[in-house]
Amino acid sequence: MGALTLTTAGSEAKKPVDLPKGLVYASITFLVIYTIAMAAMFGILSYEEMSVSESPFTAAAQLAFGPGAAFVINIAAWLAAATCLLGGTLYSAPRILLSMGESRILPEVFARLNDKRVPGFATIFAWVLSVVLVLIGMKNPDVVYVTLSLLLVFCWVTTWTLGMISSIRYRKLFREEVEKLPWKQPLFPLFPIIGFFGVVIIMYGTFKGAESALITGVVFLLLQVVYYYAYGKKNIKKTETHTEFNVEG
Repeated sequence: MGALTLTTAGSEAKKPVDLPKGLVYASITFLVIYTIAMAAMFGILSYEEMSVSESPFTAAAQLAFGPGAAFVINIAAWLAAATCLLGGTLYSAPRILLSMGESRILPEVFARLNDKRVPGFATIFAWVLSVVLVLIGMKNPDVVYVTLSLLLVFCWVTTWTLGMISSIRYRKLFREEVEKLPWKQPLFPLFPIIGFFGVVIIMYGTFKGAESALITGVVFLLLQVVYYYAYGKKNIKKTETHTEFNVEG
């Protein structure tokens, strides 16, 4: 969520040139900390002891240090979830919907700003959808933590792959513009190559033995393709101006 928030904050950032640096440093920090946490968790908890009704980090903390540690982990998880919700769901998602509304891939109502110069309708839409998913999770956690989670991984991997392909094509088509940028990606194309290997590993590790979930992801992707050609493509337009947000508050 943090990376997504950074990539959608360009129109509201006072120094957009710092965003690529923040993205790289945040990604490195996340990889190091999360890898250490995963190694510690799997060293304490076997896969047979995991369930969808409890966080594996909470279960590992309880086994290692007792109920008090599990409570602390739960509080930390709630804080992390809250920041992800505010940053990823209620900040990034509405601005992506706004951009799609401006391009007319989505209906024009998504491109409207409220009196505070923020995408009001898109924010309410993202909030309502989030509440629906929370209610589904309360009623049937298996749907959220298994079916929808695997679908989410498939969508992530798809967007990551398209993003890496787009970045490579952008450098090829607009070489002069890239050369003028004040910040250069180090060791290019090393990181996109690592990214493609990562995509293959994630796809194999996630969907090995869960082929039905992979089929669900492909069907979901095809539905989006159908929507694009049935509605989006004939309404799409190039946006030559960027929406002016409120950057003072």
